[in-house]
Amino acid sequence: MIIRHNNIILIGTSHVAKESIKEIKEVIEAEEPKIIAIELDKKRAMGLLTKNKNTNKMYILKKIGITGLIFYMIGEFAQKKIGKFLDIEPGSDMLTALNIAREKKLMFALIDRDIEITLKKIGKNITWTDRKNFFIDILGGPFAKKQKINFDLSKVPPQEMINVVVNLMKKRYPGMYKTLIHERNVIMTKRILNLSTKFESKIVAVVGAGHIEGMHEILKKRLI
Repeated sequence: MIIRHNNIILIGTSHVAKESIKEIKEVIEAEEPKIIAIELDKKRAMGLLTKNKNTNKMYILKKIGITGLIFYMIGEFAQKKIGKFLDIEPGSDMLTALNIAREKKLMFALIDRDIEITLKKIGKNITWTDRKNFFIDILGGPFAKKQKINFDLSKVPPQEMINVVVNLMKKRYPGMYKTLIHERNVIMTKRILNLSTKFESKIVAVVGAGHIEGMHEILKKRLI
């Protein structure tokens, strides 16, 4: 999904979809931006560049608690399994944007919040509703129901499907939604807007598809 706001071009990607890599390359080639904004912080960027996949689970446990660690490990496991199935490394979309910026000697901005701050906030913001629904869903709730996958995993899921998942997360996991989606939407949008006020040239922003609608709404309000 691509959304335009003045000199800002948002690309919504999937972290394990080859289609996203193709789209990132095509948009940057066609638009010739001077700046590429990327949904990464310094630590995650270095991890992708050095291919450092080692994660200290005890460190994460101390930061976010046992429930948060379980959420984290499930997400990590799912991305790795899907990525292996599709023969693509998780995070290849962001790494592609970063490498293009470096190869073309373009300015790039890492617009996401520091991962350590996000981890701390997960531990702080997880509510009893999050915990309760998590165990309900594991035992047979809406996230546990077997549903037919009606889209190609090698492509970015339809935006309507992404919106349904994000809204379900907002309802059933309000603490996780606030920390992982809403707060980061606000932070990344503010940083993109700061760039757009400093530079008149085109800015291509590469963010996960789960963020693009929320950032789109914030941009509409800020640019009126």
